[in-house]
Amino acid sequence: MRAADVTQNDCVLEIGPGLGSLTLAIAQIAKHVVAVEIDSRLASLLPKTVARHQAENVQVIARDAMEFNEIEFNELPLPATKLVANLPYNVSVPVLLRVLELFPTITSGVVMVQTEVAERLAAKPGTKIYGAPSAKAAWWADVSLAGTVSRSVFGQFPT
Repeated sequence: MRAADVTQNDCVLEIGPGLGSLTLAIAQIAKHVVAVEIDSRLASLLPKTVARHQAENVQVIARDAMEFNEIEFNELPLPATKLVANLPYNVSVPVLLRVLELFPTITSGVVMVQTEVAERLAAKPGTKIYGAPSAKAAWWADVSLAGTVSRSVFGQFPT
């Protein structure tokens, strides 16, 4: 949250909130949180978590962020000013670029993606990994690497 620079005046768009642990922390600071969750099971549990913690400034939307259009995003209660997202590898680039296109009001944010994706999005012209995703991301935002998350944070699961 610190890296996203969330303040009490912000409307935070959170994509991929899961069960809402980060959502609740953001809600303690932000004016409003719009949590967009594609997984219907998680999206059905999140409002219960929000209600249990009395986070009245959280709006949960059970939807694929790629399926939103400009009209729907413009109908949100407040313009989104910050972005917080945890995106899987296969959709990270299209989701991020779509959100940046739809929300010119976003001033900063933090998006967790795999290292390779982050490096490619933040690549500068003339570097080996610079490409269309780098150019498109640079069109909408100043992209930089904020840090890394150790693999050990995610634990190991039996196979």
